[in-house]
Amino acid sequence: MFDPFSVAFLGLATLGMVAAESIISADTVRTQVHVSAGAQTSGYHQAIVSDYFDHELRRIFDANSIILKPRIRIASTPSVVSVIANSIGLQGIRQSVQDMIGLDPVVIKLAVQPGPEAQPLIHVFGRLSETQVFDLTVNSVPGNVRETIRAAAFETALALDPYQPILDLTRDTLQRRAVSVTRLHREKNISMLMSYREHNELHGSELEALISRALEIFDGSTTNQRVRLIPLLNLAGVLSFDLEKFDEAERFFRLAYEANHSLVTPRLNIAAIKLLRGQHDEAAGILRAIQADFAKGIGNPRALELLQRTSLLLQALSAKRTNNADLSILSWRNLCKSNPSMGLLAFYAEPRWAPVVKIPDCEVLLVRSRRGADEDPADPTFGADDDISAELVLLSNLFRSLL
Repeated sequence: MFDPFSVAFLGLATLGMVAAESIISADTVRTQVHVSAGAQTSGYHQAIVSDYFDHELRRIFDANSIILKPRIRIASTPSVVSVIANSIGLQGIRQSVQDMIGLDPVVIKLAVQPGPEAQPLIHVFGRLSETQVFDLTVNSVPGNVRETIRAAAFETALALDPYQPILDLTRDTLQRRAVSVTRLHREKNISMLMSYREHNELHGSELEALISRALEIFDGSTTNQRVRLIPLLNLAGVLSFDLEKFDEAERFFRLAYEANHSLVTPRLNIAAIKLLRGQHDEAAGILRAIQADFAKGIGNPRALELLQRTSLLLQALSAKRTNNADLSILSWRNLCKSNPSMGLLAFYAEPRWAPVVKIPDCEVLLVRSRRGADEDPADPTFGADDDISAELVLLSNLFRSLL
């Protein structure tokens, strides 16, 4: 048993933690789910809908971006602070603190009800602030509860912060596409590049539709929203690149950079296209400008190391193309000292891009990566950096096929 002093101390400590968490968690999305009795007969049970809806939202907003930091956090399960607060009767303090300092947490209410022909409908109401709300309805996918809830979560995420769900959909689309291209390559025994081109003729419409969706969201955004949605232009460029529409891809990358000069990723993508076209001086000029901006502190601090490594890789590839052995060796040495990810190191493993001498740091990383591949024999189909490959073209299999 605790003595009165200990209980009082715990209460004061918890009060402080709850007050602090109330401020930190102001942009946390809290969901409320109600499933009618009629919808439950179709498999839409309260626990299933609530858990999977929250899971999908969390998956979308937890995915990393090298351009934007997610501003939405899904918190369906109570935090440790909340559990302690509830146990000693302080469960109402969070709302009181937020009300006192004028914070207005995001609330999502989801209701599943029978619709026409007994097919359930999902209604979602969201309150982003006192003056900003949204209301949407999602038709059920016949016989597929999971896909219906997933669609509702996607549309809800679009209303909350459009870039993250479009980025997630881009990753998913490119991943499935890479798997399909790899299978086509194996079955027909043709080059990976030819597989991409044959695949484009048959299935390119999916990427075209995604480009249209991204541009539609960007064009329909308000002035306040547009600054955050500029990276959608970069995604449109990545998708166009995968369709081998390089002029269109470069145009989107330039539009993104011109709209926000602090964005480094679109410029790295332009440099990659220049490298593919053999325009080495232009690619090198872009890389020098990026390095100068790094020195000035321009760019996303969260992604600074990755972007520096990407710049070094492009520099190494360009040096190899122009037979500049010294620069190739220096670039690879600096890159491997920075402990690069597998997607970047994959180029070193190819003799046509490796430097003329072995780099000890690179060799150690290569042995380690091969050991990991032996432990996990699954084929990498979209590069080893799925979280970021939808934003950087040089991490795609197509880039390696074209180079």
